[in-house]
Amino acid sequence: MQLGIQLDTIHGLPEITPNDDEYVIKSSENFSLNCKSKVPLVWSYPQIESQLERESLAENPNILNVESKYSREGDLYVANLEITNATELNVGYYYCNETDHPENFASLYLYVEDDTALAVGWKEIIVVNGKHCQPLIIPCRPTSPSVDVKLYSGVGADVGNELTNASEQWTFDKKVGYTLRITASSSIHHTFSCKFTLGHEYKLPTLLAQHHLKVGFVRIPNRRNAKNINDRTVRS
Repeated sequence: MQLGIQLDTIHGLPEITPNDDEYVIKSSENFSLNCKSKVPLVWSYPQIESQLERESLAENPNILNVESKYSREGDLYVANLEITNATELNVGYYYCNETDHPENFASLYLYVEDDTALAVGWKEIIVVNGKHCQPLIIPCRPTSPSVDVKLYSGVGADVGNELTNASEQWTFDKKVGYTLRITASSSIHHTFSCKFTLGHEYKLPTLLAQHHLKVGFVRIPNRRNAKNINDRTVRS
């Protein structure tokens, strides 16, 4: 469990159960988070809300599967969060914030293991605006900490070798993705691919990410071999 603290209100720091920085569940499972504090609380999960809303608008109006409930236990304020029939779209951070001081919070990052969906992704284009000399995030996030993610140059048939990051042009965090260091000399048209594997090298299409200064993700229409890996391309 991660904490955000404002010192003058430290008496009200929330406590989440389970008390872990990250937690792993299986796809289709139900999951509950419990948070308590001496002051009123509110759940926030903007990343997950965005993922679920895009999916809901795209094709499934019933996919909004997260519900918050609030109650009292004596002097304590209690906030419960319920996830029903979890999917890869529920992967991300869940924050329990103090209502009056949201900078005071506890958080948990949830993974949802699914052998048929190794990457957290989208079915429509999402644009990430990048600028020279500022970091750019390509959100290649796995659905499980067991999934291996690698970065390659090129896309599609032009995918080249795995990038070794010898010049420290990027950093990787499974909860964020690849953070690229865009310099003044960076090529606007340079492209990258992210490949997700679990246990062994799948001889199937990979998840692809193409980086420009504007980046968007779209799922590749051909779904014949998508049982183990979802295919998406990032484009400007």
